[in-house]
Amino acid sequence: MNSLADRLSKALQQKKGLTQAGLARACGVKPPSVSDWINGKTKTIEAANLINAAEYLGVRAKWLATGKGRSEINEPTAAHHAAEHIDQQFESTSNKVKQALDVLESALTNMDMSGRERIAPLFESFARSPGSVIKDDIATLLNGLSPRKSKSVEAAALHKTG
Repeated sequence: MNSLADRLSKALQQKKGLTQAGLARACGVKPPSVSDWINGKTKTIEAANLINAAEYLGVRAKWLATGKGRSEINEPTAAHHAAEHIDQQFESTSNKVKQALDVLESALTNMDMSGRERIAPLFESFARSPGSVIKDDIATLLNGLSPRKSKSVEAAALHKTG
């Protein structure tokens, strides 16, 4: 992309819904001015218009002015890819935890009351631990164990989060 006209044309064509009229409104100029930029009749653009055009087009102002660097503001960077990977891993882990809680709930449903009462302290301890991110889920599970125990866990979870 050697010229301002080329870069403006490319940016307008790449994004749906962008028009020369919209670019003119964004820059506060008349449509014939934008037409002159795009057909190459005008070789330069005022700084304020360049910034407004870049914002409207979703491109970097430096790229629009010079053709150097990345064009897209939202081109993925290494940090962006790392963040996406972390999000995917968290979602996967979260889904696995939910599946484990479902299995646990099913097992507890089939357990007799004495078994539930024996296992309740373990869940209460886990629910109170500082690193527990599923306190509410555990408190909900404990509702089925014994009313006395589940209320104390719910109170502890509320106290920690509140």
